[in-house]
Amino acid sequence: MTSNQTLLFTGANGYIGTHIVSYALERGYNVRATARSESSLANLRALFPISAYRLSFAIVPDITEHESYKDALAGVTGIIHAASPFILNPKSNETDLLRPAINGSVAILEAARQYGPDVKHIVNVSSFASIVDMSQGYRPGYTYTEKDWNPMSYEEASKTDSGGEAYCASKALAEKAMWRWMSENQAVTFTLASVCPPWVFGPYLGTPDLDRLSESMGFLWKLVDAKEVPPTDFGGCADVRDVARALIGAIETPAAGGERFLVGGGFDWQTAADVIREEVPEVRSRVPEGRPGYGKTEERYSVDGGKAERILGLEYTPLSATLGDSIRQLLEVEKASKSS
Repeated sequence: MTSNQTLLFTGANGYIGTHIVSYALERGYNVRATARSESSLANLRALFPISAYRLSFAIVPDITEHESYKDALAGVTGIIHAASPFILNPKSNETDLLRPAINGSVAILEAARQYGPDVKHIVNVSSFASIVDMSQGYRPGYTYTEKDWNPMSYEEASKTDSGGEAYCASKALAEKAMWRWMSENQAVTFTLASVCPPWVFGPYLGTPDLDRLSESMGFLWKLVDAKEVPPTDFGGCADVRDVARALIGAIETPAAGGERFLVGGGFDWQTAADVIREEVPEVRSRVPEGRPGYGKTEERYSVDGGKAERILGLEYTPLSATLGDSIRQLLEVEKASKSS
């Protein structure tokens, strides 16, 4: 398809963001990517040189201030908001996670209201972290859906010693703030949808830096040469390519307005080890064997990503392809670094 529509992406230069840009360009959209500085855009310029005529950029120095978007929203018809801190070891829960996540999420809505007269749809990149109740642990027999919310309060999140808990709370509190803003501003002419993926795996666009992988891909790569299979702390995952398709699907599907979508399926590290050892034979000796097959019988909660299939028409990538493609790419990068 070709389109005369322009989509604005915040957080476009990240691991997930580059896939969103790629898929949007593939679908024929004009894309305007935001970044805090010109230097942050170098990666995007290098990745999409042949699409330069449909890819533009806007500097937004402070995503927590809606005024920063004033010039960026001209002619924009849809927004995908992916810019939010992903820090599991914050120095300050409030300063590093809670405030920027919440204020940045509300700012994009206020900016669209004031400066985006053509905006019809906004899609928020949330997380399974906004759904899961970490205090319940493995919660055997329970199935998480979009109806669930992480119950941690702002006060609890600001005081917890767990960076993981604080991050999860930041995603939930930010998303709740967006829905609350929408309920208080019902005269706006745009809709809001939210996509909530768990761990996100899959190959990078371009060549990744093994020392600067995303949090999720960093954990996956650590499975190679690990002494043992780690315990599962986050029982869900999604393919980064599926996440991109879901986000654009939420822009294109009228029925998505006002909805949350849990995008992904179940995950555990034992099954990941089993799959990688099977899919990538050359790394088999470097991935701990653990207890093969145990992940399929271990009692823990389930993740239901069926709503995205029903409403967005999403077809999920098999876990074998997601993990196989990921590890094969990282292995090639490792080989290249050793030979240089």
